[in-house]
Amino acid sequence: MAPESPPRFRFASADAVHAFHAEDAIPRIAAPILFVTGADDDVATVEQAQEQYARARAGCELVIVPEHDHVDLDAGSGLELQIGLALDWLRRHLGTLL
Repeated sequence: MAPESPPRFRFASADAVHAFHAEDAIPRIAAPILFVTGADDDVATVEQAQEQYARARAGCELVIVPEHDHVDLDAGSGLELQIGLALDWLRRHLGTLL
């Protein structure tokens, strides 16, 4: 079996990621958006989530999870909580499709 080659990184991709600003795209998204952040998140702060939520169209929802930070929502009970929020959100917005 041949050894795996390292992932190839293209500078054009890095430039595109750097040039993209989600806050500019949010007002153009017609579908409802669910924003979830931890109250103690120091990577994607509550203030940033509130700013993004304020740019979104009507019908969107912001959930601030108490006593959770950026990592807490990625595993264990925090991930289970986030999955539950997403499933509830999808059921409300997709109805009987789920």
